[in-house]
Amino acid sequence: MQLKFIIDDREPRTTKDRELRDAEVRAHAARVSHQRKNARCKGPQVVALRGNRAALRDGAEESDDVDGDESLLDENMFLTNNFRRILGGGRVDPFDSSPIQKLPSYVLNILDHAWMDVWSALRPHPRTGVIHPDIYGWRNAGLSCEALFHAYVAGAAGIALASGVGADSKEQIGRTQIYHTVKAINCVSQELSRNDGPPSDALLMAVMTLSGHGEVADEAHGEPYARSPLVQAHRVNVFARLAITPAHSRAIGTLIMKKGGLEGVVLPGFRSLLCLTDVLQGSIASSRPMLPFVGRSESLVSSGVHILDEKARERASVLGTGFWVEGFPAIDEGFQAVLSAACELTTAVDHLQRKENDPPALYDIVEFRTFVQHCLLSLQPRISVPLDTPDYTYEACRLSTLIYSDINIWPLPKSSNIRPRLSQHLKLVLSERAGAEAGAISKDFLLWISMMGAIAARHTEHEQYFLELLARDARTLTWDDFRKTMLEFLWCDFVVAPLARPLWNQACALKAFHRLPIRTVALATAEMTTLSKPKQQESLTTIASRDTQSLSLVDSGVKVLV
Repeated sequence: MQLKFIIDDREPRTTKDRELRDAEVRAHAARVSHQRKNARCKGPQVVALRGNRAALRDGAEESDDVDGDESLLDENMFLTNNFRRILGGGRVDPFDSSPIQKLPSYVLNILDHAWMDVWSALRPHPRTGVIHPDIYGWRNAGLSCEALFHAYVAGAAGIALASGVGADSKEQIGRTQIYHTVKAINCVSQELSRNDGPPSDALLMAVMTLSGHGEVADEAHGEPYARSPLVQAHRVNVFARLAITPAHSRAIGTLIMKKGGLEGVVLPGFRSLLCLTDVLQGSIASSRPMLPFVGRSESLVSSGVHILDEKARERASVLGTGFWVEGFPAIDEGFQAVLSAACELTTAVDHLQRKENDPPALYDIVEFRTFVQHCLLSLQPRISVPLDTPDYTYEACRLSTLIYSDINIWPLPKSSNIRPRLSQHLKLVLSERAGAEAGAISKDFLLWISMMGAIAARHTEHEQYFLELLARDARTLTWDDFRKTMLEFLWCDFVVAPLARPLWNQACALKAFHRLPIRTVALATAEMTTLSKPKQQESLTTIASRDTQSLSLVDSGVKVLV
């Protein structure tokens, strides 16, 4: 072992002196570490990118000896990728350089999980499996800012709880989240009280981290809620389960203004991260973004990123034509541009899912979908009292497009409760023309709006309202006829059809029940008055199924007009 003694005849008086002293110590330690690494590389041993993830789920005993984790790494070394660990980029900091000394091993585990599995997805790299260099810059920023480091630990604890941990670790990690959240808030408050000038990027990042890593919402299990391949992009499926702190979200805008706008943010990649956070929180709250968009906004097709094959060209020639044929004055040029971008994104997602003829890369689709979602959220609601026809059409289309976005463009977990809220708003808008919805908008457009509302209102008190709207369509349509009509608006078959098919069957049964003779309905009503509500529903289903057995055999694949 090589030792180096540094003679220090005086205590450093300034921060710069302390930093120079620490830098000299670390430089020597790095040289020694590099020599040891070269010695190990001569053998067949493999260097792991990270420690064993099982320790996160099973829980780890708390230890005050950080250096003891090196033996844990030696026992669990395995090859997870073809690139090596960079100095300080793994779970164990060999220099213990964080503002908090001797962190317990379970905290190091959850920090590693957050950085490698979740936060790294916020800044994706064009090459699969490669971590963007900006991620390391964000991580290193926490080493010089105590508030940010506490925020990182609190955020990592929230991510661990949202991702699922063992029962033995859940309570311990929960306490860790609360403790470091309080410490981070106190550090931010002290820093702001001492400094009246523009806040540092690290302090702004601390507030941003605190704003979106709150209490974890339980995720109900049941039928698949979202089938889009974008469901895990940017790991919004994890972040959307963490509660947003409104006060911290508002503070982000205030601090950015004190910095003179986004132009005052200099940390690489941080502007894009702020925009992404703004879009995510706006999607959860169904609110307009606070910040302008930062990132690539060029069309996938015109930029050459997506080269359409024959199926994609056919799909692109149909998608959205229903909006343009309608010629609604309410759907102005700006709204049309948003709908056109959503159609282009849908075509790209469909091509990606088919995996045929050189589909576009997921990285490019994810980048473009952030722009589409930002534009969609930026649409200004129009609420006139009472709603005139243009505003009625505009709001019905805007809310339905937001529902489609939650299904395919920016899908959020069920715990976010987005779809029930949007379906309730959509019902309030459509109720302005109760019984005469088709008088303001076309039948095809109303059919698409009704299906979006029915999907969003699934298993809620508003579901029956949208099923009635679907059943009110007087045309005789098969499922294939209905699908072809929906493709003229916003529709992705492999994502939306599994959700829409059961609702379409229910609407067909409801339509058949409405066609029953009045005498039959009256007799059934008289019989049902003596039954309980569950028995009444069972009787209605039986009557409808008896009358529609000869009309619809959808499940058996027989195409019969309903």
